Amino acid sequence: QMKWRGLQVRLYRKTSGGYALSCANADASTVFDRLTARGTLFGLRLAGEKALDTLLLEKGVAIPGIDWTPARKPFADKPESLAFHGLVLDSNETAPFSPVFMERQQVGMTARSLYSPALRRAIALATFSATPPEGALSVRYAGKGETREIAAHLVPLPFL
Repeated sequence: QMKWRGLQVRLYRKTSGGYALSCANADASTVFDRLTARGTLFGLRLAGEKALDTLLLEKGVAIPGIDWTPARKPFADKPESLAFHGLVLDSNETAPFSPVFMERQQVGMTARSLYSPALRRAIALATFSATPPEGALSVRYAGKGETREIAAHLVPLPFL
């Protein structure tokens, strides 16, 4: 908590990355106006939560509660080889939480999947039950009333 030119505000670091600023509802418009007026001097630009999500995914950051579920008890059974890997889809269409196949065998699963403006492709974090496979991969995504298969390839994290 701190006073900022007569207003009570709170700045805190978010666990998923970045910072958040909070204040009383009655002060929100004034705080926003001050930030946008002075922020341009420091290169501050408006960007939504979706922009932050995209940047975090491009960095290869897995978000607890979204990409993986934290254990309810310490030392829960978890295969040691389970790790996130980068997957670039040969499409602009995302494929969140979808099975990854090599030929006809499921070898993994995607977590979050978003469109990357920098790569001009959809990307996803993926987990594999064993070491990541080498060879042609595809993601089978069921959405919008249809199931489609999207070619994909592994890349090292971070994506950029």
